[in-house]
Amino acid sequence: MKSGFVEIGENRVFYYHYGERGPKIVLLHGFGHFAQSLNFRSFLENMSDSYQILAFDLLAHGKSSNPTTPIGFEQHTRLMHQAAVKLGYTRYNLIGYSFGGWISMRLAAIYRENVEKLVIVDIIPRVYDKPQKVTIESGVPNEFKDTESAVDWISSRYPDIPRDYFYSKLENMFFKEENDTWGMSSHPSRKSQLVMDGDGWQYIRNIKVPAMIIRGSKSQLAVIDEVNKMKEMMDYLRVVSINSADHNVPFTHLDQFEKAIREFIPS
Repeated sequence: MKSGFVEIGENRVFYYHYGERGPKIVLLHGFGHFAQSLNFRSFLENMSDSYQILAFDLLAHGKSSNPTTPIGFEQHTRLMHQAAVKLGYTRYNLIGYSFGGWISMRLAAIYRENVEKLVIVDIIPRVYDKPQKVTIESGVPNEFKDTESAVDWISSRYPDIPRDYFYSKLENMFFKEENDTWGMSSHPSRKSQLVMDGDGWQYIRNIKVPAMIIRGSKSQLAVIDEVNKMKEMMDYLRVVSINSADHNVPFTHLDQFEKAIREFIPS
């Protein structure tokens, strides 16, 4: 595993690189208080035997810098693509989860000559008639005094996920500080310049590469009727529904998620 920063204009984009051989994949994570590329650490480690994966922290997440001026989806998309190219990924497969899925749909439509295959994870396009900054939740702690308090907080937000999962994955979601406290990796205060904008469906019409959507059967963010609408609009879209999973499908059903990726992007 390698890691570092790539400079794109005034922005510093942090990345992890896993694997030394096989198909190239760019991975974009979702949005959230603890969202960062390391959320996918287990997936990255498992896949590194036969894939080369470049996993970025989106702006205002993880170790990447915070934008100093408003940045919408398309600008964020161009920045992620430029970062990939600067690191030698001029032709690659693309995986985007949730918020990262919105960016990935745009990227595959705009840079179709660079993207070989697209994997959308549990998200459908959305229309924003007017640009709007993301909602900044108040009252979110900056840090937690110990492991137990961090697990208490995150478990209260995701009561359907066993606590044992959070104990084992805490380092993938928070930063361990020198005094043994846990810092919030992507605190809401960092996101004041992130803007949601545009008509996501217009990009769907322009995706010409082979694509797959992986959704949880219980998901509220990738309901099957809307997924079928996507399928009607795209030249090729494989739909994989994972039984009993919700929006957290790449984490709670990792084996099935990984199997779908390996079948769609053979090594």
